[in-house]
Amino acid sequence: MNPYALLSGNWGWADTDDCAATPKQIRFSEDRQKMFLSLVPRREDGTREPRREATYQVLGELPDGLRMSMDGEQRLDAAGKPIDWDLMVIEPDQICWHRSDWPAGGCTKSIHRCKA
Repeated sequence: MNPYALLSGNWGWADTDDCAATPKQIRFSEDRQKMFLSLVPRREDGTREPRREATYQVLGELPDGLRMSMDGEQRLDAAGKPIDWDLMVIEPDQICWHRSDWPAGGCTKSIHRCKA
């Protein structure tokens, strides 16, 4: 599995209009040391914030994804260290996020590849 090729592209949360309205774009630096996630977050009232980009440092490959640390991460684990994020491949067109302080197998809801 080449996670860099597999994860690159446009994605949307399951059961949302993300792919049509504001897909999340994942891309990597040429040296594969950074991942860039471009997104337009939804506010509580349903409107969208301006597009912003999060940068992640790639810490390593996993059997089914990548482990990364997000630049500026404010959330801390029980030891007081910033959490790391695993971007997990469920299927070629389905992924989820796993936090390093969650139990094994714990994941966000599914994110699906946007169809071209």
